[in-house]
Amino acid sequence: MPSDVAKSEEPSLDLAKTNLANRITELTSSLDQARKEMKQFQDKAAESLNQMADQVQDSLMQMQAILKLGEGTQASKAFAWLTKPPTPRILSSLSSHGALYETE
Repeated sequence: MPSDVAKSEEPSLDLAKTNLANRITELTSSLDQARKEMKQFQDKAAESLNQMADQVQDSLMQMQAILKLGEGTQASKAFAWLTKPPTPRILSSLSSHGALYETE
């Protein structure tokens, strides 16, 4: 009956166990360092994403205020300067709500 017996480069079992324990310690340390780096990356990414989300929310609130400006008021024009051109879907939605827009 054949069996696979693990072979070691070490001359004794105690030395092999010590080397394996040292390797486990090294790998655990590397893993902990990688986890710290990943946490730093996540924190940095979360901060950037939160800032972008805040900017988007502010822009949406401004657009809502501009669109509601015509409800029951005498204002005939409202202007907004956007840093990026709106998508066709947004323009379609504005048109369907009776908004007139001009793009460059």
